[in-house]
Amino acid sequence: MGQAVSLFCLLASANLDTLLLGMSWALSDRRLSPRAVAVIGLVTSAVTALSLAAGNCVAHWASSWLMQRGSGLLLMGMGAWSVLEQLRGSGEALSAGPEAPPTTWRQTLTLALVLGVNNCGIGVGAGLAGYGPWLAGGLNLLLTWGMLLLGQRCAGWVQHAGAERWAALGSGLLLIVVGAAAIGGG
Repeated sequence: MGQAVSLFCLLASANLDTLLLGMSWALSDRRLSPRAVAVIGLVTSAVTALSLAAGNCVAHWASSWLMQRGSGLLLMGMGAWSVLEQLRGSGEALSAGPEAPPTTWRQTLTLALVLGVNNCGIGVGAGLAGYGPWLAGGLNLLLTWGMLLLGQRCAGWVQHAGAERWAALGSGLLLIVVGAAAIGGG
């Protein structure tokens, strides 16, 4: 149960950029097509699952120290980087989306690959920690779709509250907590 909660937190953190993307388009009175939401979810989930599989492969050759502590250190490092970026004032990079939602297959696929590559570091760290790629890929698919749709639904509230500027900080802190839990559990 604890491992499932940790995996959910990791993937939610990885999908905060997706939530912000949905919000930024909705704030400019633009919406993603259902096709674009489907493609983005499928591609990012496939890339995430592949990075977990790569982490699982590395885990077979890795030392016991790396297996026990490496994934947590990687996640904590990524979290610290996000927090530092936010504190330096460049945290809004996560919320910077393209001018308009993708309208062609090529634009949609390119955006999906960029979002998927963004998940690779977390995926490798989760793979080192022993999470399964199929479970993570499926959960990521649901979270990606949910975050895009949620972002489009709650954009006005987030803008009114000024909460979008805290997304990188929240994501970074969540990664640090999950990484520390992985080290403590190892």
